[in-house]
Amino acid sequence: QGAGCVWHDQDGHVLIFDAYMRDSEPARKMIQYLEDNGLKEVDTAVLSHAHVDHGGGIIRMLESGIKIRNFLCYDPASLKLAGTGSGNARGVLEDKEYLQDIVALARSKGASVRYIDDGDTVTCGAMRFDVYRDQPDHFTANDGGYGWAYTNDGSLTLYEPDLGVLLLGD
Repeated sequence: QGAGCVWHDQDGHVLIFDAYMRDSEPARKMIQYLEDNGLKEVDTAVLSHAHVDHGGGIIRMLESGIKIRNFLCYDPASLKLAGTGSGNARGVLEDKEYLQDIVALARSKGASVRYIDDGDTVTCGAMRFDVYRDQPDHFTANDGGYGWAYTNDGSLTLYEPDLGVLLLGD
């Protein structure tokens, strides 16, 4: 049924990292959790990669009336075919189309869409993540004590060491 995570702080800042499959029980529970806690607006929704088991719940959320202010994902045009493309071309083309559909829906519902790239920063409330193209092998003083994020093989991972929060897509 995929992967998903809700994080919110005492000030009501909400970060969604992936959101399961659209009609899955976990996606319904995620939305119910938001509603039960009076969290009708998501500051930031991050899609780790363009697979239905990670992004479908974002579609369901938007359709259910939950507002997403900022939607972060890869630029669909950045998804590339591996090798000759003969073995997985259909899958990559479907991923691009799926991601384009989510981006279009997010924009139509008023979300600001930002494509994540190397050197970017992702923030939500007290959390801040720097984005790197490759996974760092250790923390340095340059991380500023905030954490890091990395993009690798079409997936995104965020880590915040002060809070001990690790968010990842498979």
